[in-house]
Amino acid sequence: MNKQRGVVFSDKERFIFLQLPVFKKDADECRDDFERWIYVLKNMEILDRMPWAAKDSVFRKLAEIGEVSNMTKDERIEYDAALRHYRDTLNVMRGAQDKGRQQGLTEGRQQGLTEGRQQGLTEGRQQGLAEGRLQANIQTAKNLELYG
Repeated sequence: MNKQRGVVFSDKERFIFLQLPVFKKDADECRDDFERWIYVLKNMEILDRMPWAAKDSVFRKLAEIGEVSNMTKDERIEYDAALRHYRDTLNVMRGAQDKGRQQGLTEGRQQGLTEGRQQGLTEGRQQGLAEGRLQANIQTAKNLELYG
């Protein structure tokens, strides 16, 4: 809002200004995530470890980012190489799992088809024999009527 004219600048935007020097709470006095964020923002330069990291994954991630950004150039090169190796290993393992899963599905389908065909043939033979006996009995009864 323009304070001089009393006119609202925009009803679609909302600005909140935080005065970090006014925030005087210690880490153990912060009761909710909003206060924790303000504390972290105010004390980012002096924190050697992130409070609440064990309680909230957001603060754990923020701590990891802070640790990486404080690395020396050599440490960062080593960290990036280790991270690439870790990610490559994960991708290789995922690829192997996917390949194994696909191979298992293919083999399972083939075995299922083979067993299904065999079962179908067996059931078909039994049904055919039963129908054949029935037809033979009907024919025998008809023959007996004609000659009996």
